[in-house]
Amino acid sequence: MEDKDRKTESLILQNQNKINQLQIHLDNQAREEDQFLKDLNISLEQLSTFIENSSNFTEENWQQLNQHKQLLNDKLKARLETIRNPKDVKRNYASLQGIDRHWIHVR
Repeated sequence: MEDKDRKTESLILQNQNKINQLQIHLDNQAREEDQFLKDLNISLEQLSTFIENSSNFTEENWQQLNQHKQLLNDKLKARLETIRNPKDVKRNYASLQGIDRHWIHVR
């Protein structure tokens, strides 16, 4: 049981480190975004309004912009779908309590 506790603590520490790294990455991105908007001397709302207006772009650029937007939305959706729900994981492992260790769990 003690070995299981150590593994759990190790996983918790690894996950906490990943969360910390993601937070640092997000903070850096936010700073870069703020600096970009400051350099252009515009607000985020102004930039959003500009990007949403197709008359500000050529037809080719507008198509490319929409393709990139769709790609980003698809990537975000895929990443959100792969996030594990800790309660589901815990419930799934709890359902394995009666299974011997030499068995392979198959969904």
